[in-house]
Amino acid sequence: MTRDQTSAPAHAPAPAAPPAAPPGATGRRALHLGIGVVLLALNLRPALVAVSPLAGTIRDDSGMSAAATSLLTALPLLCFGLLAPFAPRLGRRLGMERSLLGTMALICLGTALRLLDSVVALFAGTIVIGAGIAVANVLLPGLIKRDFPSRAGLMTGLYSMSLFGGAALAAGVTVPVQQAAGLNWQATLACWGALAVLALVCWLPQVRSRTRVPRDAAREAAHPVRGLWRDPWPGRSPATWACSR
Repeated sequence: MTRDQTSAPAHAPAPAAPPAAPPGATGRRALHLGIGVVLLALNLRPALVAVSPLAGTIRDDSGMSAAATSLLTALPLLCFGLLAPFAPRLGRRLGMERSLLGTMALICLGTALRLLDSVVALFAGTIVIGAGIAVANVLLPGLIKRDFPSRAGLMTGLYSMSLFGGAALAAGVTVPVQQAAGLNWQATLACWGALAVLALVCWLPQVRSRTRVPRDAAREAAHPVRGLWRDPWPGRSPATWACSR
């Protein structure tokens, strides 16, 4: 018997089996859930994009400076960067369904704040809306992956179409609606809150399915870009990158 044979363990431990994937939504629940996902995604851009076509009117009516107007349009991006890392923890604690319902409630609340004739309320409403969208941006794709494992491509396509379609709709329709209805800029921005109310009502039945985000997934999603600083090309190790140069 050779040295290598004597040093090898008698019984090597069997590799751990990968965890079983949770079953996806089926039947009528899948249909209702899919409609809810589309409505949620449709609300992730219009309340923010609608500000840009009205920026000149808002600036003239409120007396804001150009710098303040630029800050108003940049606030949602700051919310995305600052609040997105906390979204997985929120989903793990409250459940993804309840967390997504809360995001629609925040969008409705922020839209209502914009109805007030105050620059402070305008900024506060924008921050509240940005916070709701920041959380939904993180949780909604994860819910699609969890509940539609066999139709992830289809649902991701519908999600993307609704996301960008909502943005295009807000950019192209906001000013014509204002001119046709003779509304001020507060009421015009508030019109997009009706879409959020519709999504909130349609999502209410999903709250009964209170699903938490696993701890490991929450910890990984809380630091989504950490690996980018270590790996110059995602999917390839540093050694492979060095050899290819």
